[in-house]
Amino acid sequence: MNKDNNNKKIQHEEKRVIEKEICDVQKELAATLEGFENVVDPDLVDYYSYSYKATEAKYTYLIKKLKTLYRK
Repeated sequence: MNKDNNNKKIQHEEKRVIEKEICDVQKELAATLEGFENVVDPDLVDYYSYSYKATEAKYTYLIKKLKTLYRK
């Protein structure tokens, strides 16, 4: 029983950490999008495009990981 409670506490903490990471990534996506909208240098357009795509991949990964934890 104690082991089960310990596992639940660990899962709860993992969920909390991932939820915070998701929040941080959402802010990063918003900042990247804002930068993209305001950029005039063509080289920076590429930078913001790649940065947004990479951050989006991280967001997708974290969402999948969180869903997996909630299904346990």
